[in-house]
Amino acid sequence: DHGTNGNGNGHSNGNGHESTSDGELINLPEQIVRMIPDVGPITAQALLKRFGSLRGVFAANAQDLTKIDGIGPKKAKMLASFFSRREVR
Repeated sequence: DHGTNGNGNGHSNGNGHESTSDGELINLPEQIVRMIPDVGPITAQALLKRFGSLRGVFAANAQDLTKIDGIGPKKAKMLASFFSRREVR
């Protein structure tokens, strides 16, 4: 897998960041958040900005999650349920 982000589209620059095919750098916490079901790049960035860290994102409850643009009650419940799974923690 040397230097790819798992889908063959990214390249490692050796400092914990991946670059997309258009050269955009993505940090490791954002990469991890983007792997969450139904979370795209904009939502991933908003989650990390709001909660400050991966730990903060994964500790968020449904009520907290609804404060993020693009996350309604249904998606917030799904994400909170995902975060509470033992294998995720």
